[in-house]
Amino acid sequence: MSTTKKQAVVLVHGIGEQRPMETVREFVKSVWVKDTNLENTRFWNKPSEVSGSFEHRRLTTDYATIKNNPDKGTTSRVDFFEYYWAHHTVGTTLEHLRGWVFSVLSRKPSDYPSALKPMIYLLWALIITIGVILITINFFEPADAEQGGTSLHKIYENYISPVLLFILGIAVAKIVSYLGDVARYITATPSNIKVRKEIRDGGVKLLESIAKTGKYDRIVLVGHSLGSIIAYDVLTQYWARKNKFKNAAGESLPLSGDALELIHAMEDIDHLPRGEEYRKLQRQLFKQLKLDTEAHSENGETSQWLVSDLVTIGSPLTYADFLLFENKMDFVDRKLDREYPTSPPVKENEHYYYQTADNKFLHHGAVFSLVRWTNIYSKPFNIFYGDLISGPVSRAFANPQISKDLVSEEQPDSPILDIDVEAAYPKRYPRLFTHTNYWRWHDNFDREGAPDHILKLRESLGLVDW
Repeated sequence: MSTTKKQAVVLVHGIGEQRPMETVREFVKSVWVKDTNLENTRFWNKPSEVSGSFEHRRLTTDYATIKNNPDKGTTSRVDFFEYYWAHHTVGTTLEHLRGWVFSVLSRKPSDYPSALKPMIYLLWALIITIGVILITINFFEPADAEQGGTSLHKIYENYISPVLLFILGIAVAKIVSYLGDVARYITATPSNIKVRKEIRDGGVKLLESIAKTGKYDRIVLVGHSLGSIIAYDVLTQYWARKNKFKNAAGESLPLSGDALELIHAMEDIDHLPRGEEYRKLQRQLFKQLKLDTEAHSENGETSQWLVSDLVTIGSPLTYADFLLFENKMDFVDRKLDREYPTSPPVKENEHYYYQTADNKFLHHGAVFSLVRWTNIYSKPFNIFYGDLISGPVSRAFANPQISKDLVSEEQPDSPILDIDVEAAYPKRYPRLFTHTNYWRWHDNFDREGAPDHILKLRESLGLVDW
């Protein structure tokens, strides 16, 4: 049912140097405009009052009528924001990429994730093959100046070398443009620290600015590809600043009895295969904490927590232990230290909260006690089919206190909802490179209806049912 307050969707784009607002326009088209269950799905491109950049605008909708549901009437209005971070990685060079690629390729084969093994072996085979060919044609020996060198070497110098250099130059530029962003963000080297900080700070400030307007009832944070890692980091950093809610006087609000009752119910089942029940409790806790802060507000001004959902799409977080750490157990230790919050949260004295005197507060790693995590991926196969970058994230971000096997690739029961979709695109070989297909719209969909992967994406956002 429509309310006076709006919903906000913040989309964090993936790798590559996209133009501002390019990604979010296509996203809105698929998840909102083309939804045949709604009427009046128009939107406007308006200036963003929460951004310090004129490049950042917002796509705002009208109230949409829900078909075949007269009791519900209309949706609330929705503002779609794109968190654009690509300008922070301008100037990425091959030097930024080389060290990271070498560190990945030099790992023990037993450390490689099963899905990535074929690709890594293929890369090694290409490297070795190129080296053998260059040695065979005496590439490493200069041509004899007096005799003009060997004919094979002269052919290489005059014909093959220019072509190879041209192709190599294009390939390197493309690789640096895409993988360079990944290397600069996930590698904590001195040259990357400033970039990482600026990207995270910008995302946190955007969420803070949206919440401070007082115009929104909830925020859905969505991340695609590398943007899913950024979204996770922004969310957890933001929570670490806001996990102690404030009243109008700026005093910390302890957890209410109603909130504690919900938390205890979640703690009782977080080790059981009852993910759907747990997710319902997460939603109830989110709403209860909003009610608790509203009760202590003045003129509607509170420090409410508004992020209700994290939706990751085509996410490399499935390989977090491999990409971010040289040793899988290092990742386990970081999760137990709450540096990397898990779902369900790591407990302190058997609870998601800590106690000071008679007051209880959710701890800084308990963000997924009230934020629901949905992960949409396209299962890879034969290297080039599906989405090799993505996969389920429940194993990587399960609670190590609960998981019996901390380093296997088995997927545990988890409140994280992992959804495998085909993400096939018409007029393309089925499931070939699906990484960019998750919300791409094709004219065929107008005739045949939205495919399953777009329906799942809409459902994960929950914009109509809120």
